[in-house]
Amino acid sequence: MPAAINNRKDEMNYEKWQHLLRARFFQFWGNNDAALEEYRLTLLAAPDSARIVEAMAFIYANRGDFGAAAVHFRDILRIEPDNAEIHFNLGFACDKQGDLKEAIAAFQNATRLKPTLDRAWYGLGICQAKLGNHAEAAKALHEAATQQPMNPHAWYALGMAGGLGVCMYYMYMTYPFFGVNAPLWWDINPISG
Repeated sequence: MPAAINNRKDEMNYEKWQHLLRARFFQFWGNNDAALEEYRLTLLAAPDSARIVEAMAFIYANRGDFGAAAVHFRDILRIEPDNAEIHFNLGFACDKQGDLKEAIAAFQNATRLKPTLDRAWYGLGICQAKLGNHAEAAKALHEAATQQPMNPHAWYALGMAGGLGVCMYYMYMTYPFFGVNAPLWWDINPISG
């Protein structure tokens, strides 16, 4: 046997794979309690696996237990601090719990790490609006609407955060083809009644 193969540090961890495959099987069939237990046993065999912790976090989030999900997302960020998607998921979980300050910090980290993550901009804008920071909310929601121009939720939230005038301003700045016809367009398609 070649020395390179014989001296491998990363030998096959059969216990990890046994529990991981069981966990995936249970999760597939909707037995999330058994899946969580198998994921926990998988972590004992492979403690630094962020994907296993992520799977557990998503089970908790799907159950509506956003506190437990947030704990797991924080654990992942200790292993992978530059993971924008996990920062977004932490922000979402914190927002669902009502912890808006931590949600804003998580969304800001997500947008800093991946500026094209439109849903993080949207979450940031919504949380800023909930705190009454309407100028910051309008900036974030404008970024979300610019990145996803067909997202009516972002445009609606932008109008609610900054008023119709702000929404029209951003719409005109983003899409100058509205130009002279913008007032007519707004009369035909009002954002709010």
